[in-house]
Amino acid sequence: MAVSAYEATFRFHASDILRFAALFLVPLAWMEAGPAAASAMALVSGGTWLLRYYAGTRALDVTGQLVFISAGIFSSIGLYQAIWWLDLVVHLVVMAVLTALIYDILIQRKGLTQEAIRVQQRHVALALLAYGSLAAAFWELGEWGGYFFVSPEIGVGVLDSATDFFAGVLGILGTVFWISLNRKSQ
Repeated sequence: MAVSAYEATFRFHASDILRFAALFLVPLAWMEAGPAAASAMALVSGGTWLLRYYAGTRALDVTGQLVFISAGIFSSIGLYQAIWWLDLVVHLVVMAVLTALIYDILIQRKGLTQEAIRVQQRHVALALLAYGSLAAAFWELGEWGGYFFVSPEIGVGVLDSATDFFAGVLGILGTVFWISLNRKSQ
């Protein structure tokens, strides 16, 4: 049984080029923008590897990688400070991707069959909302931790954290709704 959209043992795929690019961006971000940018890119790199082994499809893998890498680059070049609303859009989109990834992990780790998911659709939706919201909360705690322990350049504040969290929850809800619609149509 395959562990994901990819085989259980590592074989190179064209989409792995993005993963290696994300890894290469970690020291580049450090040299160009400092430790905060490098920390963000390290998280991005880790996320690309999670996608490789847990994304249910290669489309989610590639899309997720592009979203994560874009978010890291935007942080490194200071685009969030230049375009005030971009941070909210990125929180929404990244949390949508993470929720889809959480869904795929639940299917693989819990051994949920498509039939069980269809029968327990409400429970799966609530679990996704809970896990996704927890991920959004950890993201905000990570930003505060980065502010205190890595660099005060990381923009935090009560209003920023609240709006980021709610934008993330909108992304989570969008993914839960999309998954629910797809389950009903099958």
